[in-house]
Amino acid sequence: ILRHSEMRTIQNVCIVHLTIADITALALNLPLSYWDALHGTWELDLTTCRLFLMSKDFTAVLVVYSVVALCIERFMIVRTSYNLRNGCRIYQSQPTLFIFIIWIFATITTLPVYFTATVKDRCLFCSPDNTNYIQRIWTFQFIMYCFVPAVSLTLLNTMTTYPLIKLFREMPVVINNLTLA
Repeated sequence: ILRHSEMRTIQNVCIVHLTIADITALALNLPLSYWDALHGTWELDLTTCRLFLMSKDFTAVLVVYSVVALCIERFMIVRTSYNLRNGCRIYQSQPTLFIFIIWIFATITTLPVYFTATVKDRCLFCSPDNTNYIQRIWTFQFIMYCFVPAVSLTLLNTMTTYPLIKLFREMPVVINNLTLA
């Protein structure tokens, strides 16, 4: 992808991006999760705790919204292909812009976790007596990392399917070299 500009499609960039996010998750989260589960108490420093909690959320956001970006790209391609018959302009994807926006969004939404994480025998999102904050964080994470992507994927897939169904219904049917219109 780096050498050949024709390979820089949103699909290829998102696949490479997903690979990087998965490798990052494995490299950071797996060893620290194992350490946390094995020892029962957090013996590492506060910065490591903060990076651990932030990286779990960060990689989740990267993966989830990369899938959403792939779905947006597919929708745009189908919509553009369908509209070409009507003389609309061709959609030009900007894969680096998609990825840049995803990274900015992931950074902005996970940065508060870095600043509120604390160590009280365990690596925690916030002080144990601050249950209101943790409820707000988990509600925000559920909405932004689960609900919004699920609704977006459902809507985009539905809106992608409709023009395809309409297009297939308009196509002539060929059976045994006979055209049925």
